[in-house]
Amino acid sequence: MKKLLTILAFVTISANAQEFFTVQNGDLYGMINDKGVEIIAPKYHYLGNFDEIKSGWAKVGYEGLFGFVDRSGKELVEVKYQFIGNYGEYYADWALVKYNSKYGFIDKRGKEVVDPVFEKINKFGEIHDDWALVQENSFFGFIDKTGNKVLDTKFETISEFDDYKKGWALVLTDAKYGFIDRNGNLVVQPKYSEIAHFDDVKKGWAMITVNGEKFGFIDRDGKEIIPPVYDSVEPFRKQKSNVAKK
Repeated sequence: MKKLLTILAFVTISANAQEFFTVQNGDLYGMINDKGVEIIAPKYHYLGNFDEIKSGWAKVGYEGLFGFVDRSGKELVEVKYQFIGNYGEYYADWALVKYNSKYGFIDKRGKEVVDPVFEKINKFGEIHDDWALVQENSFFGFIDKTGNKVLDTKFETISEFDDYKKGWALVLTDAKYGFIDRNGNLVVQPKYSEIAHFDDVKKGWAMITVNGEKFGFIDRDGKEIIPPVYDSVEPFRKQKSNVAKK
């Protein structure tokens, strides 16, 4: 049976003024040039425009998976990703990819620079100027702009830096809170069931709680000024605070 080939559209490649036509065969798409030569066989369910995501490349898809081809039809990036984002959206020369429901990055050569092992990746600069927050096996850490893990994925939560104190981020592990600095160092060990914001009760101090029932204070260096041994603490008035201990 003779196959019906439908020409859908064309695009002109300005470098040599050559026209490329998108063709369809059933539910599959391909591309021919203006001489009728088949450049890309109709084998993709999705065929994007060249240069739309990267110069000289077109995004292609088959059965819900995506990759890239060049103008000769060669697959430069295997059609295996559930998602491919735009270059520069998360970091200058990288594109976010999703494989087996996990996220990573490819560079402009199509090589994986961050293996797709993360459930979530934030954009670089969102929480830390030079790092991206990642989630792996439900725990959070950071990667740097070389793709290396600079803070192990061991925390249940990591807050934004500077929210509690400039240069610090609140972290939670084993249901206990502490603080890390911008180098990823633990400056306050995670041993408190709660840590309030600095200055809430007394300027320069933050209230701490142990086991949800004993209260004390740390200063801006993370040092325990008042150990958490009190059953209640009232706000300071004229540099004094009422505390109760049973």
